[in-house]
Amino acid sequence: MADSLEDLGTGGSALLFPLEPNWASNPTTDLAMLRRVLSQRGTSHQLKSLTDDVPLKFKAGFTLLNKEQECTLLEFFCARLGRCQRFWIKHPRRHFELKSTATNGSATLVCNSNGFELQYQGYERIYILMNNGDVLTRKVTGATDDGSELTLNINTVLDREVTTDNHYRIGRLLWARFDNDELAERCVTNTICETSLDFVELVQEYSEIS
Repeated sequence: MADSLEDLGTGGSALLFPLEPNWASNPTTDLAMLRRVLSQRGTSHQLKSLTDDVPLKFKAGFTLLNKEQECTLLEFFCARLGRCQRFWIKHPRRHFELKSTATNGSATLVCNSNGFELQYQGYERIYILMNNGDVLTRKVTGATDDGSELTLNINTVLDREVTTDNHYRIGRLLWARFDNDELAERCVTNTICETSLDFVELVQEYSEIS
């Protein structure tokens, strides 16, 4: 089959970051919180969050195995002018573990309980990376948890069966931009090179594409 890039609202595959990270370098995740320290004379300090929508930030290393992969990355980076343009990227961590088969035409995914319903804001997208390399993307329209399983409602029905063993990962799909306007490479051989990139989620800008 082929990729099923639905509910992105931005042109789909042309804006999807094209590479997978090198897991040997272990991608790291952080929260980009906007905070302010408040204090009055004679009182203790308080840490106040300035936004309820906390963006994800993550850093990942990439090993480019040939010049074709290197050109793909350089063209993608330069076309977005470093920090100036937006795109979709698959967060490298597994956020959801499917508990039972989602049939072709289903609009729900039943996953193991993980507390996601407490964070759910209504703008979240997910991706399903199939074992054959296909990518499925959907918008989450609801999240309920009964304590043993999490049910995700999705905006567009599945175009194939997703079982517990025919996919590699279900994770968050982030509307993001590069968090740095410079790209540095380390040459390992004449054809292989390595680089590291920082990404930041644009939680305040999902409303433009919802």
